[in-house]
Amino acid sequence: MDDQAKGTILGLSLSTTREEIYQALLEGSSYECMLIVEALEHARIPVNHLVVNGGGSKSDPWLSIKADMFGKPVYTVDCQDTGALGGAIIAAVANERFASIAEAAQNMVKPGKTIEPNMNNHRIYRERFERYKNLYAQVKEINHLLH
Repeated sequence: MDDQAKGTILGLSLSTTREEIYQALLEGSSYECMLIVEALEHARIPVNHLVVNGGGSKSDPWLSIKADMFGKPVYTVDCQDTGALGGAIIAAVANERFASIAEAAQNMVKPGKTIEPNMNNHRIYRERFERYKNLYAQVKEINHLLH
């Protein structure tokens, strides 16, 4: 949520593998989503599960990271191109195939897979999330000094 943020990968060494970097990118973007969910929950807006769509919903490793990180189920929809599906829903209502958007959505949106969290991993991610928030503030300060 910081439009001035710069990308940073901490802890790289000569032995860091591509897979570890890839996992770090998936985890970092998921931590950013956790910041949003945390803000919603602080505003007393409960988040009981996540619904993921688009290209990211095709990545089983990323979905597992999200479920584990949030400690909540992650759901996908059968049609990942939800923007086009939304247009089709509106068109179906406009052409009087359904009486309302809610009715059209109920008939046209099909569930995909559900990924349940691993709560052991969730505990580890919760601890790391607190470190992530602290590191983010420190890295943000360094980046501002460089520019």
